[in-house]
Amino acid sequence: MVPLGPSKAIGRLLVALPEVLLSGRHGGALRYRAATRLLDERGRFFPHHWAQTVAATVHPSAILRSPDPAQRHLDYHAFVKDLIAVRERLQRKSKSA
Repeated sequence: MVPLGPSKAIGRLLVALPEVLLSGRHGGALRYRAATRLLDERGRFFPHHWAQTVAATVHPSAILRSPDPAQRHLDYHAFVKDLIAVRERLQRKSKSA
């Protein structure tokens, strides 16, 4: 996938209207909630006009920038937990459909 500028990326999102959009600290989907911190939003899902649901997580490269191996290990497992929560939400939704 090729990185897109903000306007092209938003245009593609509006066409696709994904079920879940994962957004990080700098993601446009969280900007309207600018008063909150990313780590306060982790594990929570909320509606947004760019997707049916938005979930907050970190960018995988943030894990690599963790200050030490122990913290990197904790950050990695928190990221995996975020992805598992998204998978479970999608599975619940598909079973109820």
